[in-house]
Amino acid sequence: MNFPNGLGGGWGQSAGNRGFREIQPVCKPGPDFDTCAREQLIGSTGVVLAIVLFVGLSGFVVWFVVTDQWFALGDRIRSWRHRKGR
Repeated sequence: MNFPNGLGGGWGQSAGNRGFREIQPVCKPGPDFDTCAREQLIGSTGVVLAIVLFVGLSGFVVWFVVTDQWFALGDRIRSWRHRKGR
């Protein structure tokens, strides 16, 4: 069965409509193509940097906990507080 609105699909579609759609570029050719392309690149870079930051911080936290650095930091803070109290 063909679905004219593109909402249907799957293995049961007719041979004439396999669910492929024409790919439309985000940035259309024209005078502002460079600006559009730059904005798309900046947006993609922000997402990649956010993912890298998340993975890096997650790895640091896992390393910090697994290597018992958490307890060493607690001991160091206690010794600093003890020095200030004198």
